[in-house]
Amino acid sequence: MMKQNSKTNTRQLVQIFKLIWPYKGYLSCGFLALFVTTACMLALPQYLKQVFDESLQTGSLENLNQLILVSFGTVLVLSAGVLARTFFIQYTGGVVVGRFRERVFSHILRFDISFFETFGTGEVVSRLQGDIVVIRQFIQFALPALLRGVLLAFGSSILLFFTNTKLMLILCLVGAPIVITAFVLGKTWKQYSKQIQNFAANLSGQAEEAIYAIRTVRACNQKDATEQKYHLTMNETIAVAKRLILSEGAFFSFSLLIAFSGILLVLWLGGRDVIQGNMSLGDMMSFLLYLAFLGDGVGSLGQFWPALQNAAGATERVFELLAEKPHITEVETTRNLPKAEKGRQVEFQKVGFHYASRPDSAALSNLNLTVQAGETVAIVGPSGAGKSTLLSLLLRFYDPQTGQILLDGLPIKELSFADLRNAVGLVAQDATVFSTTVGENIAYGRPEATEEDIIQAAKAAHAHDFIMALPKGYQTEVGEKGVRLSGGQKQRVALARTILRNPSVLLLDEATSHLDAESEHAVQQALEELRQDRTTLVVAHRLSTVQAANRIIVLDGGKIVAEGTHKELIKTCDLYKKLAELQFLG
Repeated sequence: MMKQNSKTNTRQLVQIFKLIWPYKGYLSCGFLALFVTTACMLALPQYLKQVFDESLQTGSLENLNQLILVSFGTVLVLSAGVLARTFFIQYTGGVVVGRFRERVFSHILRFDISFFETFGTGEVVSRLQGDIVVIRQFIQFALPALLRGVLLAFGSSILLFFTNTKLMLILCLVGAPIVITAFVLGKTWKQYSKQIQNFAANLSGQAEEAIYAIRTVRACNQKDATEQKYHLTMNETIAVAKRLILSEGAFFSFSLLIAFSGILLVLWLGGRDVIQGNMSLGDMMSFLLYLAFLGDGVGSLGQFWPALQNAAGATERVFELLAEKPHITEVETTRNLPKAEKGRQVEFQKVGFHYASRPDSAALSNLNLTVQAGETVAIVGPSGAGKSTLLSLLLRFYDPQTGQILLDGLPIKELSFADLRNAVGLVAQDATVFSTTVGENIAYGRPEATEEDIIQAAKAAHAHDFIMALPKGYQTEVGEKGVRLSGGQKQRVALARTILRNPSVLLLDEATSHLDAESEHAVQQALEELRQDRTTLVVAHRLSTVQAANRIIVLDGGKIVAEGTHKELIKTCDLYKKLAELQFLG
């Protein structure tokens, strides 16, 4: 699990600005437009003051016409500036966050498999989607609101001082408690916001898991228990959200009370000055407009502060993902695999491995195994013996803690991931099918494949006939996780994908264990043809599979306890005989 750190808001704000910096040209145009629009707004009360103090009092129609025309021109510039500001800032925010999301997604794809075993998928997706949306909203709305608020508040404050210093000093005394309270509550808002984001990730993970396993939830009659678990987490989320809302609500209520009290005081004092002749009506009107602008600016700043807390929490969570580095990496200078005619030699030399989640329990221990090019080796053993681990290590989903694995005499750590995984193909018991068309699923392993290549691979996997019977053939959408295909159909589509890749080493991890008799027969036929001229390691659970192998390896407790043919092992290995009686012969 990734460590939580205590970065300051300033540090996280710097990280956000680093994301924006490559697009500083667009953002500068947006901020320039924002500056122009703010200047136009601040100019309008001056025109209003002149209308009251000059045009109306002197009765000069010409002066009034000029002032209205100038005001209208200012409004036109203001409108154009709003359009430019909106486009440049919104576009920049969208592009920045889109590219950042791509960067995070690309980084996630490089994580070790072990990362996803300790860090929930729902949590990762929540950070990729929900947290980055919070950052997008901050860039597109909160930052412009901050700059607009600063410009409006600063400009209004200066003009208020020039208009009436006494009244402005009173406003400063009234506004001080609001600013102090906002800073005091800021840290609390950030903590609440981060807790809510963590709960949201938890809820996302629970929902994703339950929906994916809906058949199991129903079959095990766990609908109520699953609902209750989700309900309890939601209650915790609501409780924290309640505290955050009450805290923010109390602050805004307090701010509103203080602000309006100050405005009423200013109205009373200013009204007295106008009545007594110490202040002109135009000055009073412009002062009130600048006061409204000041309130608007300060309000923007007030909204920025909670948004900053949310963005700081989201930024921290996303950058925690980016701080994670994969442990399984390529060497700087990789070696090239020689061309293979009939499979490749695979060799495990004194391999020892344990999973990070089980450091005291060895999945494999000092294992030595050589599989000759073109040979088919079946791997059998009880649950937890290390069968699937053996295949995962060969694909470098994990690296062994001791020993090494060789492919045609080359350590696989010295090969590029592309070379290794092009040479080694996996057909697993749980076929992965993506929510796209059948044809695109088959071509996933080789996107440049032609339509004819895809059809030939499907025929070799005994999948062509059922595909052509689908509503749109190879263009049929299979639905999320292949929901519109049966288990046997998904397995044959996955098998066609492997055939299209044409690997020289084939790994079969109980590829027919979930299939009905008819589907299993079709897949077994395809696998038999696929094994020709390839090195094959197969985790076996069928008598026909072990009998077709050149050798059978018996694993127990991460060690090879016996090897030989089916007939030999029935006579010499009690564990194999027991497994055969339970799995193969039963």
